[in-house]
Amino acid sequence: MKTRILTAVAACAAIALSGCGINKTSESSTQLDVIGDVQISTTFCAGPGNSATDVRLKTVHSAGIIVLPPCATDSSEHRGQVLVGYRIPAGSAAPDTLPSTDSSLNFRRSDSYTTYLESTYHEDGMQWVGYISDPHTVPANSSYSFEVTPQFTLPTPGKPYVGPYPYFVVGGYRTLASSDDGSSDVSCSGTGNTCVTTTPPTSTNDVKQPTRDLGVLAGATPNTVVAGTGGTVTVPFNLRYAGEADDQADFDLSGSANVPGGTISLSRSTLKPDSDSDNPVNVDVQVPAGTPAGDYTVSLNAVVSGRGVPILSKRTAGKKKKSRKRRHTVRHAQAAAQPQSRAGSVTISVVAPAQVQQPQTPQAPAQAARAALGVKLTADPRKAYAGSGASYRVVARNTSRNAANAVRVCSRLPGNVQFRKATRTTRFSGQSVCFDVASLGAGQSVGARILVRIDRDAHAGQARASARATASNADRATARAALRVLRRAQAVRPAPVTG
Repeated sequence: MKTRILTAVAACAAIALSGCGINKTSESSTQLDVIGDVQISTTFCAGPGNSATDVRLKTVHSAGIIVLPPCATDSSEHRGQVLVGYRIPAGSAAPDTLPSTDSSLNFRRSDSYTTYLESTYHEDGMQWVGYISDPHTVPANSSYSFEVTPQFTLPTPGKPYVGPYPYFVVGGYRTLASSDDGSSDVSCSGTGNTCVTTTPPTSTNDVKQPTRDLGVLAGATPNTVVAGTGGTVTVPFNLRYAGEADDQADFDLSGSANVPGGTISLSRSTLKPDSDSDNPVNVDVQVPAGTPAGDYTVSLNAVVSGRGVPILSKRTAGKKKKSRKRRHTVRHAQAAAQPQSRAGSVTISVVAPAQVQQPQTPQAPAQAARAALGVKLTADPRKAYAGSGASYRVVARNTSRNAANAVRVCSRLPGNVQFRKATRTTRFSGQSVCFDVASLGAGQSVGARILVRIDRDAHAGQARASARATASNADRATARAALRVLRRAQAVRPAPVTG
């Protein structure tokens, strides 16, 4: 779940005191503790810039990796403040201070810098937060770099938040006179002030960090269950998971109720959800005879399991290869003591015995009629050349006599193709393309054609895709399909005749 972006910036133009810009030399992001905060690590190089002629560009998967020469030195001493800004999703909480690996460069929130960034580089659904460093002096003939690693919360944790998490980081610099304490508002005009010296943000160049989140939601509407005394009441919950499924997305479930003398039991004690899935969980609450009438709270808690093992985050400022020079940051981050969790609650209203018809024991809720689904996935064409277009068609069909409710159809694309569009409204996350249907009647079917483009550098072989169809009252159905990727033969080049 980690995105690595390394960005090079051309040499900055000399400003007052011969100085300098702030260049990003490396950047990476990751989501901490499975469903926790998003951490962004950015290394900046302060100095007159780097020579663009020494930049070497390689492509690894779909991310560009740029290798920079060391920070350049500045022949003159200069005094100033570094600016760092983050464009993050609206509603995401940011820290008030920003420590760095350089102890002389501690940052604080700057309202004036934030206002400048928001008015200059506004993007709908996003917000800016700007920071400014303490004043510092850089001696002549020296250069330095520093790293900042803030953490930002998900905009709507536990609802759940549907990623990916977009962001963009910029850096800037303003020079200060020896008598200036740096407390004035940031001005982005005039000599010596450059609010954005790194690559300027646009509406399309945000980095997108994949995320995972879990919401513990009420499983029925309204969010109140009526119960009598001396029996058991079933309280439904829905654990909605957003993101790709993997081995880390593993949760331990527990419940509680403040019914005096009451006991509870769960329909399941653990959860390892599928990608972008709804997971029903029932909490049975035994209500003792004589329980006073009133409202009581039933809670369900999901905790990330297996967090006693430290989380290892690896960052490499250079070529992506195994090396003993790779820096390792081990986050013992209280994950074992305070693991990430999500909780939800439902109110049960216990009524007086006279208000409950005989028999006193509540009847078990009627089970919804079960349906059956089938899904079919085909590749069209079955053979295609690398770099060309193709498509996968997915069709889900209700093969039963009962309506299928809350139907979700998803197709997971292979890694060597890129999603272009679909013939109906879908949601694309990671490698999965999904769409929902409220109800699918007996014998009815629903489908979509998913248009893709095969990577130009895709190896010859099978591009295997999978599909699944689920419903709240039906078992999951799955299917697979393969597209054969061909490579075009190299043109024959005549050999020169000599002698």
